[in-house]
Amino acid sequence: MASIAFENERIRAKSRIVVTAVAGNLIEWFDFAIYSFVAVIIAKHYFPSDRPGVSLLETWAVFGIGFLARPLGAIIIGRLGDKWGRRFALILSMSLMTLGTATMGVVPDFSQIGVAAPILILLARLCQGFAVGGEWGNSAAFLVEWAPSKARGFYGSFQAVSNTLGTLSASGVCALLYNALGQQTMETWGWRLPFIFAGVLGLVIAIMRRAMEDPPVYRKRTSEAIDPKYNMSNGMRTFRAVGLILPFTVGSYVFLNYLPTFIHIQVKLPAADALWANTAAAILAVTAIPFLGALSDRIGRKPLLLTVGALFVILPYPIFKLLLSGAGFWTVLGSQTALDLGYATVGSVAAATLSELFPTNIRTTWMTTVYALVVTIFGGFAPFIVTYLIRATGNPVAPVAYIMAAGLISLIIISGYRETAFRDLD
Repeated sequence: MASIAFENERIRAKSRIVVTAVAGNLIEWFDFAIYSFVAVIIAKHYFPSDRPGVSLLETWAVFGIGFLARPLGAIIIGRLGDKWGRRFALILSMSLMTLGTATMGVVPDFSQIGVAAPILILLARLCQGFAVGGEWGNSAAFLVEWAPSKARGFYGSFQAVSNTLGTLSASGVCALLYNALGQQTMETWGWRLPFIFAGVLGLVIAIMRRAMEDPPVYRKRTSEAIDPKYNMSNGMRTFRAVGLILPFTVGSYVFLNYLPTFIHIQVKLPAADALWANTAAAILAVTAIPFLGALSDRIGRKPLLLTVGALFVILPYPIFKLLLSGAGFWTVLGSQTALDLGYATVGSVAAATLSELFPTNIRTTWMTTVYALVVTIFGGFAPFIVTYLIRATGNPVAPVAYIMAAGLISLIIISGYRETAFRDLD
């Protein structure tokens, strides 16, 4: 009986650790996503312009510039995760994210303090970028390293679940505020509420993370030399990681972050309806992620990754044409759900696959760095790039070229993958 009680307590302790990590990751992505869902309002307050479309373009540029801090945060916080522990790195990333988010909620606008307003918004966004740069790899490694060897895909899938839940929670909260406060109040001061709320909640999560423990596989390797230097082996791992991360990040920032704005402006759906469709589609997609993660434990990661690459090549053009044909709410919802399922599929195996690619003593250094670089280049500027493509070509279908290119590149790289699901972590 005593041994059973001990085992039950061990399982409960592990569950608390994993839940705390997932909750913190969810809040970080909630914080990071709010900006995109009130981008039109931020443009009016902080980037006023007499030229149509320029304010929004500048706002998306700041959204992308914030990603420039991600590689630096990935390198520094990822290195700290390998050297001082996943727990330390996760507390640090949460604290910095809280600082940046709370700042964005209280900065006076351009009419009050002039050019200092957009500068402070930019600095806050850079702080968020630095924080989230170190969060993804550390939280992904933390979950996978705590997982049983035959359930790494399932455990790791909750990384994508928390990412998506964070983003859709931001979408849902903004939609609720639009409905509760109305357009005018929302544009005046209501848009600040989610930033302030997230700042307070982030502080609570940072304190909760102090009770976490580092995974056994990490503690076992702490006595070994940590050598994150680049070599040919790491180069091949990096190349394979890019093939995985590319559709994951393009899908995330185009489908989840940019599409509500596209639907509001191009499809002429009210802002609240666009956000509700985005939220509902993400909910439907996120429920599939743990099942897909568990499926990858049985059949491997590669079949799912190849499927995603093919979907990214096949689906975008007909779906965007359908949206622009005068789509109503339910058509928008169905279209977004189809796109989000592609993102959800690659997200379901991302944490496990990347953790399996890199050995324990350099895992978070390389995972965070590679992930942050790909996201910075191809994801963070995705809303800016697709907005520019529309302005440059005059064709609202232009964003599909960016999505399809990501899918094609991923297909080529993943076809050379060696399956990682059935090997022990190095």
